Amino acid sequence: MASPQDDYIVFPDETNQSPETIPPLAVSTQHENAENSSLSYNAVPGAASPSSFKNLDLGYFSDHPLNTLEDHTALMEMCLKENNPEAHYIEGLKEYFHFGNTAKGLFHLRSSADGDYANATYMYGLLMLSRGNLKEGKRYMATLGWRDNKQQVDRCWRRIRRSLRHFDISMKKRYVRNMLLLKPSKRCHVNDLDTRCKRCFRYKQVLKFIDFI
Repeated sequence: MASPQDDYIVFPDETNQSPETIPPLAVSTQHENAENSSLSYNAVPGAASPSSFKNLDLGYFSDHPLNTLEDHTALMEMCLKENNPEAHYIEGLKEYFHFGNTAKGLFHLRSSADGDYANATYMYGLLMLSRGNLKEGKRYMATLGWRDNKQQVDRCWRRIRRSLRHFDISMKKRYVRNMLLLKPSKRCHVNDLDTRCKRCFRYKQVLKFIDFI
């Protein structure tokens, strides 16, 4: 029986743009918006309306989730209290990849996905596939419409890589084992990484995650 290493394929970068090359103005604006909300809440607790926390753009912290470990905690607590999907995504990444609380991390990621945050939908579906819960993983991945157009899933993966680059992620044997369970027959486009059909799509998405780790 071939070992997982025998079937390992190095997945090339999908884009020539480095994950670090985020437009400075966009980063600055996102950071300022989050900072202003944090400052206003800390200055006058309860002054902001609940809806402002539920819909607050936390894009800067999605790209830098570990910045919320000790700073901006009041802001994050209010956003989580109001079920801000992006806040659940950030919290899910921290719990799963930083603290190692997988159950709590998956809870937050699923809450974010159920709140229609696409990056969390992809991340949760990907982790379900990698952990062997294929039915759940396929169901969440399907909501991103990859069968008709793969632009959204590719965009999600590029953004998720920006979030994950801050974590020291350990490889788990189950990830490789479950990836191989998804591997289609050789008649499919297994070695053609630019072609992803309904038979090999999920296999290649998990492969990208493993290659990133």
